[in-house]
Amino acid sequence: MPPGASAIHLPKGGRIVRIFTSRVTDLAALAVNARDHAGQPDSDVAPLSDWPSPPDGFRIRVHDLARHLAVDGPRIQPRVFRCTNLMVNVFAPWHDRRYPASLSPHWHENFEQASLGLQGHFLHHIGYPWGSDSTRWQANEHIACASPSVAIIPPPAIHTTQDVG
Repeated sequence: MPPGASAIHLPKGGRIVRIFTSRVTDLAALAVNARDHAGQPDSDVAPLSDWPSPPDGFRIRVHDLARHLAVDGPRIQPRVFRCTNLMVNVFAPWHDRRYPASLSPHWHENFEQASLGLQGHFLHHIGYPWGSDSTRWQANEHIACASPSVAIIPPPAIHTTQDVG
């Protein structure tokens, strides 16, 4: 969405997801967990850094996700879209369960990952790196999320997600 006020209408129905950064302070203040994010920003998260403005200006862009999907392709088909200060990696709907012996634990050095579930049930496995100070160690977490949901994974947590239903 371009900067400024906006409204979306779906006369034929459907589903739309709008994703905003914390810079949209009026919407961030309405979040159910707004108090959790008040005050000092997380020192593990790099400040937002803008990319150049789009050469053809700020405007609504519609992406037909089906055009970026190989029907008989691999199980995981990421589709990455980038705006001025946010990247969205959209995965195709899964046609089978993820084999538990082939998960993909990974981490991000300095940014949060938001895992959005629109359909199904997911188990987010999150592990926290250990340092020399054992008083700061955290137990691993295995968080069940039904849809719709969003899980925010902080850096540098090691994480992977399992579709469980």
